[in-house]
Amino acid sequence: MLRAVFAGLILLTLLASLAAAEGRTVAGGRGKSTRPVAMTATPQYVLRACRASALLAPACPRRLPRTSPGLEYSAGLCKVGAAGCAGLTWDDLHLQVAGNGERPPVWVHVAIFAGDFTRFHYPEAGATVGVRDGLFGRSRTKALLFGRFRWGGKLGTLALVAPYLLGGEQGDHVIFVWHTRTSDYVIGLHAWEPFTQAVSTLRAIVESSPTAAS
Repeated sequence: MLRAVFAGLILLTLLASLAAAEGRTVAGGRGKSTRPVAMTATPQYVLRACRASALLAPACPRRLPRTSPGLEYSAGLCKVGAAGCAGLTWDDLHLQVAGNGERPPVWVHVAIFAGDFTRFHYPEAGATVGVRDGLFGRSRTKALLFGRFRWGGKLGTLALVAPYLLGGEQGDHVIFVWHTRTSDYVIGLHAWEPFTQAVSTLRAIVESSPTAAS
């Protein structure tokens, strides 16, 4: 009897360890269930728009989610001090595919920021939760913080921003925030369910951007 109980405890411990490892893999690695959506090389016109900002250039991704035939990315660039960009202390690039849907390959929104975010705080400290499916579909009034990860040589913080308007331009985006000696960076992707796939897709985007010291 004691032997059976002991064996059961060992089995439960092993299962708990495997579950914890799987939870970490969502953000720290890639398993079969957390692969990104199909990706493609970033179009040259998008790269030109991104590299037109000296601030954004170190964060310009070389890979983006693939779009359905006939759909293309629009690229909107705002630079500090430019007309229509009053009040910004960072440069930002919004990339959007506005097809009929809520996720790639028919609908995509990527937002890339670089500059000074002092006036617009993104969560980087506090209680963390594990990345798992179902989080995006829940009602939220504040950001969810997942912790710190190193993606593509960049040590940064992963979070799910509160919905728009509460979350601002990155509302409902899963974001990766990192810092260098000269600038702050955010790459955000409008999330979807399964949420783990959205996170893995963001990771693929971040890892395709130039490696910057952080």
